[in-house]
Amino acid sequence: MKELGDYPFTALPREYGAALEKFGASLLARIGRLLGGKARGELVRDMVENRGQYATFVTILLAGMVLSISSFLVLQFESRSPEANITTGGDAIWWGFVTITTVGYGDYYPVTALGRIIGVSVMFAGVGIIGALASILASLLVPPPKEEALAADPVPAARSAEGTDAVATELAALRAELAALRADMQR
Repeated sequence: MKELGDYPFTALPREYGAALEKFGASLLARIGRLLGGKARGELVRDMVENRGQYATFVTILLAGMVLSISSFLVLQFESRSPEANITTGGDAIWWGFVTITTVGYGDYYPVTALGRIIGVSVMFAGVGIIGALASILASLLVPPPKEEALAADPVPAARSAEGTDAVATELAALRAELAALRADMQR
């Protein structure tokens, strides 16, 4: 069986890594320019108002960001240590996937203090991301309430104008009954 380090993408020269890094930075800058000012505000407002529809996208986007940033940082910190076992980009990405999913095989692990700090942050982010994905899956599996159940619910009726009078009348009756019970207890 091939090891992860045997695949060609892990043996790319450092120049390719620098080029990919510059490409990513320029892509982010271009997206920022395209979403300047008013368009960015509208996008953020739409995402906040319709957060249920964007939940999967935002969760996967955050997972990708955590994975890419943590893999890059752990590789930078670990490459300076002679005892490091995370020495290639493929090792760093594998470590990031294993850590963010909270599996933790232990085949790759950071040995430097900064690498371990990154590892702890990826662990915490992974727990949140896995929890968010689980809640999204649960919301897809659980059917929405039926309209008959909503119609039988007394709370919406209590919110109407006529329902407010009924609630006030019921509350006054409960207060009178409570006062009578207190009077009986004091005797």
